[in-house]
Parts: sequence; structure tokens; C-alpha cells
Amino acid sequence: SCLASQHLYFSPLMGKIAAIVHKNLETIEDLRSLSVLMVSISSLISQRFREQLVNKTEHLFDTIDSSQVNVARRIVIFLRNIRYSY
Repeated sequence: SCLASQHLYFSPLMGKIAAIVHKNLETIEDLRSLSVLMVSISSLISQRFREQLVNKTEHLFDTIDSSQVNVARRIVIFLRNIRYSY
């Protein structure tokens, strides 16, 4: 959420963060952290990377308990953001 508060959605820094997330996607296991990153980088990523994020998220959703509603909300925001971008 620190990233979102900085409003750096189109900055070179966000591009670098997106590249790091892409490179390390297979090893990310924290859905909360991934959800924050997904919302922050959604406007910068390719359709293929979006699909990879959705697949990873779907896999990680199986590991969360129902108390993590904010994580689910961020996922919905991400999906809404990518839906309107193409």
C-alpha cells in the first residue's frame, strides 16, 4: 500500500518492480504482498503476464482463510484494472 500512496503507477520504478515480480513470480507465496504488487503494476504489464498473475493468484487463493477479505478486494481491483485496459 506504500506504493499506491506514492501514485507512481507509470514511473520507471514501477516498471522495474514489475520486472522483479515477473522474474520471481514462481517463488512468491504471500498472497497479500502479491495482491498489493498486482494492483500497483496492473497498468504496466502485458496480457501474458496478467494471465500468469491470475493463475498464480488462483493457486494461492487455495491457501488463504476467509478472514483475508482485503486480499480478495485487491485481487478484484486488479482484475477490474486489467479488464478496462484493453
